[in-house]
Amino acid sequence: MAHVLLDKELKIVDGNESYFQLVGYTRERVTGMPFSDYRTTGMLNYIKETGGTLKESFDKKITISGQTKMGSPTGVYDLIRTYVPILDEHGDIKYIYIANFDITETVRLGEEAVDRAVYYESILDAIQNPVTVTDLEGKMTFVNKAVEDQLKTPRKELIGKPCNKRGGSTCTTDQCGITRLKQGFTTTSVEQDGGFFTFDCSYIQNAKGENVGHVEVISDVTALTETQNYIETEIAELSTRYELMAAGDLTIRYDLTEPDDQTRIIHDHLEKLHSAVRSTITSLQKNIGDVNKEMIDLTTTADNANNSILDASKGLQQVAKNAGNVCSDAEKASDGVEQISKAMQDMSAAVEEITSSMESVSVLSQETNVLSRKGAELAGKTEKSMVEITSSSAKVFDIVTDVEKQMGEISKIVVLIRDLANQTNLLALNAAIEAARAGDAGRGFAVVATEVKSLAQESRNSAERIEEMIGNLKKNTQHASTAMGEAKGTVEQGSQMVTETLQSFNQIALEVGKIAKSVSEVAAATEEQAATTEEVTASITEVARLVDQTAREAGDAAAATEESTASLDEITRMVGEVNKVAVNAMEANKRFKVD
Repeated sequence: MAHVLLDKELKIVDGNESYFQLVGYTRERVTGMPFSDYRTTGMLNYIKETGGTLKESFDKKITISGQTKMGSPTGVYDLIRTYVPILDEHGDIKYIYIANFDITETVRLGEEAVDRAVYYESILDAIQNPVTVTDLEGKMTFVNKAVEDQLKTPRKELIGKPCNKRGGSTCTTDQCGITRLKQGFTTTSVEQDGGFFTFDCSYIQNAKGENVGHVEVISDVTALTETQNYIETEIAELSTRYELMAAGDLTIRYDLTEPDDQTRIIHDHLEKLHSAVRSTITSLQKNIGDVNKEMIDLTTTADNANNSILDASKGLQQVAKNAGNVCSDAEKASDGVEQISKAMQDMSAAVEEITSSMESVSVLSQETNVLSRKGAELAGKTEKSMVEITSSSAKVFDIVTDVEKQMGEISKIVVLIRDLANQTNLLALNAAIEAARAGDAGRGFAVVATEVKSLAQESRNSAERIEEMIGNLKKNTQHASTAMGEAKGTVEQGSQMVTETLQSFNQIALEVGKIAKSVSEVAAATEEQAATTEEVTASITEVARLVDQTAREAGDAAAATEESTASLDEITRMVGEVNKVAVNAMEANKRFKVD
């Protein structure tokens, strides 16, 4: 325990070593220091304080305790502080004794216990099955969230209530989980409320191994039970059907019972198995039917074979006779083949000459095609130039027309200048007359009037010359405009002719291309004909060889025919054996019922 003594001014008088170790300061550092300096200077960090305080003990002169969470240089501590006032003979405070009980470890363990309790409670709440904990008297001490949801009642309202308040149909009966546990059974299976459930119940023991309560977990096994029952029923039915099938009755049919939501997956797996068996049985039925049919056909064929063998024996004798005739005819055919071969060789030579000529024509066509394309390109360039000339001529025509309009405007201005000059001349004449009337006083004015008249005359003469020049320019402009109009028409006509020339060149190039293509096709066809002729010649040679070979083989066939006649007797015996095997197979298949 760490304790410290304060005087009546609440200054530190002394303390034990545990105290100085607790606050993290030396005796010399804090002795004589006001106790409040711990707080005001930040020497100690008072994180949390509850209960009685130093001020309350000092003011009321009473012993009082409180709890403090304090941080010091040596760590953070949880303390219970007891303040004890020491009075003098007058009843006044002389000292205050403070005892500090370190409960840090206790608080830590308590917090850990709370955290652990919350942790385990969250685990139990995460379990989807209802979990109920009761004491030995059957009163509920804990229920998980699944029980709350099931009963729609908050947990705190259920704690302390008898477990039969849950309202289960087995409560207060001999099927109660706790009742069964007392009889030594930890698991109880019941059918209730249209479902199947199991109650797993166990004792809860304390550290001494003494039973102090029960824990019961309820599991809804309806889906599992229904699935198991479905499997057992369907497997039993399928086993019965398959035994009958194994005995030979392949006409047995069985459809699985329609499933519900709980048994649909199992039904689908069983249906796959059953479908595979049905498919196998169907294939087996078909195979047995096919085998029976084949056996019948085989016996019929064997009978027919015997008859055919007799006919074949007669035919072989005729074959031997015919083989001799074939040998004679083959020799005659050989002579005809030689004549055909010679004719084909002559045809091959003629085809080669045609091929050579067509190659020359093809080369000339290709050269003509190239020249036509070059001519088309030149015509195209000429057409482009004519378009540019047409554009330039149109621009010049527009400029000349504009100049002609401007010359007309200038003519109007010159006329205006001439009129002004005439008017000025009249004014100058009037001024001279008035000056003469004025005598000596108007002499200076007369001189000015004379100069004005002279200038007006010169302006008139200049205007007339300009008018004459403009007239000449206007005539020349009109001639130029007319010439440009004619040139424009000529250029347009030339452009049209160039366009037509270009089209002609393009058509020539197109036609020459077609000719070249046709020549190439003819050359190719001729070459193909030459190749075909060679192939025919080779085929004729091969025919000649085959004719010779036929003559030889005809002789061999006559000899082989005699050997075949001897083999027919052995074949007749083997057909009889096959007939017996077919009859035996049909007898064996009769044990299977397929219809």
